[in-house]
Amino acid sequence: MNNAALVDAGRQRGLRRLRPTERRVAITSAAGVAIAATEIWLAAPPVHVPWLTAALLIAGYAACTRVGFEVSAGSAAPTQLAFAPMMVLLPPPLLVPAALLGYVVGGPRRLASGKRWWEMAIIQAGGCWYAVGAAAVMTAADLDHRTLSAAGWYTAAFAMQCSVDLLASVLQERLVLGAPVRELIVAMAPCWMIDALITPVSVCLAVTAPLLAVASLFPLLLMFRVFSRERHARYDQVLALNAAYRGTALLLGDVVEADHEYTGAHSRDVVRLSVAVAESLHLGPAERTVVEFAALLHDVGKIRVPKAILDKPAALTPDERRLIEQHTIWGEGMLSGVGGMLAEVGRVVRSCHESWDGSGYPDRLAGTAIPMPARIVSACDALSAMTTDRPYRKARSLAEALAELERCSGTQFDPAVVEAIRRAVEDNALSAGSRLAA
Repeated sequence: MNNAALVDAGRQRGLRRLRPTERRVAITSAAGVAIAATEIWLAAPPVHVPWLTAALLIAGYAACTRVGFEVSAGSAAPTQLAFAPMMVLLPPPLLVPAALLGYVVGGPRRLASGKRWWEMAIIQAGGCWYAVGAAAVMTAADLDHRTLSAAGWYTAAFAMQCSVDLLASVLQERLVLGAPVRELIVAMAPCWMIDALITPVSVCLAVTAPLLAVASLFPLLLMFRVFSRERHARYDQVLALNAAYRGTALLLGDVVEADHEYTGAHSRDVVRLSVAVAESLHLGPAERTVVEFAALLHDVGKIRVPKAILDKPAALTPDERRLIEQHTIWGEGMLSGVGGMLAEVGRVVRSCHESWDGSGYPDRLAGTAIPMPARIVSACDALSAMTTDRPYRKARSLAEALAELERCSGTQFDPAVVEAIRRAVEDNALSAGSRLAA
């Protein structure tokens, strides 16, 4: 689910031109690659260019770039099939230029996205940091053969390749999407595992049988192409299912609003604030989605509560209070019946009236035993309720409502969530149309 959310973000990003922040990150990364490649070229001894070998490897590399695996919010290609032989058969200063040229030669299909050609060129250049890492180590190997064996140098080159690639990818994705580092590492780990399996075989072939190493690229590439298509189809299915869940959630939200107008409008306010708070707390894409759906549907169980109770202009009787407190359980039951992701949302909806000190309902959960999305929705729900008119009282001002939240911080509400709400309000994170932003 986390991977699917990141993949969806990557697909949406691929359909549009670079935003200013993305452009700055891409240009900075590409400039860094160019500077590092120049330093490596100047540090290395004079090189002889094996033109035929270089041309074959660049062609193989270009073919590899045409096979894309969606990973995290980007795309990975099995370029290690060509790059590992490059480390053996090409002089180190040529590794970065060869990788970049391979991207350019293999790039026409990539221009089908919403990017301009020069934007794609910048992105491709900025993605060559892994080649910089390997080239730096192999340049050191050329300058001093005595420190390590050949196998040791190739191992060090691959380790540096992965390390630099990780650092560059994490920095770029954090700056562009704000994605948590752990999610990025988990998403990229399978790629490194495959590269780790490919590299020893390709290096050994390149050392002992260079022509065989180049020739083996293409049948292996056909196999990877089959796998990439299957992976793409699976993500299509997952994202289509997620879209269906979102449609169901929105439909249920419309049902709530049609059944009781105040409850529906209140839920929309809670959604706006909850999403802003989730972003302030740096929750991952998957958790933000759960927060959004739980905020939208936290009152869905009130469909079963008589309107006379919901609109009662006086305090509820104990029996009426017990009845209305059943709405979280009813909401969970309704969403569990839908299944899938909404079943997870239902478990959060059940806990949206629990209190930090354990005095809430229906399960008397306390502290971190309450799911984080439920803690967010609970506090945002309270703020929205306090700042709107109810049948039995007038609305409080936003300042008064925030003061009340802070008074109940550590008893009814998670202190971290209360602080995030204040940040969200102060930073004008809410949309201008929200009553809470007024």
